[in-house]
Amino acid sequence: FRDQNLSPAQQVELAKRFGELDRHPIVKGLPDHPDVLEIVREAGAPTNFGESWHSDNSYMRAPSLGSILHAVEVPPVGNDTMFSCAYGMYETLSPAMQKMLGSLKAVHTAGEAFNPSTVSGGSFDNPEATMKYQQAQELETESLHPIIREHPETGRLALFVNSMFTTRIEGMTATESKPILEYLFGQVGMPHLTCRFRWRSGDVAMWDNRCLQHVAIGDNTSHRRIMRRVTLKGDVPF
Repeated sequence: FRDQNLSPAQQVELAKRFGELDRHPIVKGLPDHPDVLEIVREAGAPTNFGESWHSDNSYMRAPSLGSILHAVEVPPVGNDTMFSCAYGMYETLSPAMQKMLGSLKAVHTAGEAFNPSTVSGGSFDNPEATMKYQQAQELETESLHPIIREHPETGRLALFVNSMFTTRIEGMTATESKPILEYLFGQVGMPHLTCRFRWRSGDVAMWDNRCLQHVAIGDNTSHRRIMRRVTLKGDVPF
């Protein structure tokens, strides 16, 4: 949706029309609107938030249903967001692979993506950081989700593993899991399953995390980028 120019309060009100807000357990929201994340990448910063394919908050027991992202300040070119269809990822797999994966679950955790010793794009202990992180149990806990999940509204099957939060397959070691997961991660960015959204200041994008993955393209580091995101509470995948 082009040219919306929402205030944080208006973005919250928009989100509430679609469901209950899902506050991020690790990244601190705005002081007056704690459910709104302000994702800031300063000019010259080498990294950005969300620069690998993922489904928002899949490390939670009930991952976020959907997300609403608002562009406050963006470069004149670049820093787009790409989306990939998880229905298509599943349907591209061979029947034998679909059958094998249908009985498996995978482990999702925030512990690696938000590791305090290696995290980028924000800080756990720098009060001057543009994005502030906080300690939370989600850094220690793991969630088990089916590798193939059924969308509760459409009934369609979708691949539900991602390179940001999925670490291994239940009942397998990390070494045994690695070749299977790497193959599945490779399904995500196939061109025929993706689209690329070119941001302009004031734009709003909304998506369903149950059947889409997305990635921020950090290709223009010479300009400041400010986005505001809210997420909606979801259900336990099945």
